[in-house]
Amino acid sequence: MSAFVPLSAWEAALLAGTTASALNFGIARAMARLLHAPASFAPFTALPILSGSFGGVFGATLAYALLIRLTPHPFPVIYGVTALVLLASVALPLRLFRPRPRRSKRFVGVTPAIAATLVGLHAVVALCSLSALRLWAG
Repeated sequence: MSAFVPLSAWEAALLAGTTASALNFGIARAMARLLHAPASFAPFTALPILSGSFGGVFGATLAYALLIRLTPHPFPVIYGVTALVLLASVALPLRLFRPRPRRSKRFVGVTPAIAATLVGLHAVVALCSLSALRLWAG
């Protein structure tokens, strides 16, 4: 007899969002110190981490719920969509390296290692989202 009790979609999303936020905050703080990120670099501050982590997980939960209802075999589709969204999210950190005239002054001093850390934060959200899916969909 299994002691596992499936969570509702929103309980799983709340748990995954909290986990993603905690992990991302820890990673961002450690990497900001290690990589000497500029103090003005907003993506490594608490509010963007919380909103990105919870927003990403809750958005993914909504998408997963839709795909489960609309697709006869949803899991391969869900994994594919998650991979595509994660790949698309790489474009956000790459945007930091636009040619100078269009580059925001807010991102002066951002190195490729800092941008790679942002990609890692996106990956944490994607993995936590998939974990939430497994908690409520089995």
